[in-house]
Amino acid sequence: KELRVTEFSAKGALFMSAWDPIGTEGFNDVYSLVIAQPLSERGSFESPASAIATPLRAIPEDVETKVHRDESGEVVGDILVSADAIKYDSAKKEWYKVGSEVNSMSKGTYSFLFGNFHHG
Repeated sequence: KELRVTEFSAKGALFMSAWDPIGTEGFNDVYSLVIAQPLSERGSFESPASAIATPLRAIPEDVETKVHRDESGEVVGDILVSADAIKYDSAKKEWYKVGSEVNSMSKGTYSFLFGNFHHG
């Protein structure tokens, strides 16, 4: 099945962002959110009172971050990734092993609260 959507915006693309469900800036404008919000639920949200990330469906149990800056000033991860860890390649649409000598900036364990998203 395919969903085709047309968006209307005021002159000059007022309040519009890229239609990007994966990237950090996708679904930021009011027009995109009218379509996207009923179709998904976030794992956490930013508290309107404190701006602190607040768990909703994904509850962090153990989160660790270790980084340093290399010679060129780039931030580099210090957590060794297991050689049998897998990663998804969206271009090839397949999973692959990341291999050895790969580092990460963060790792975490989460528990999830599941429920009925729709009543029907």
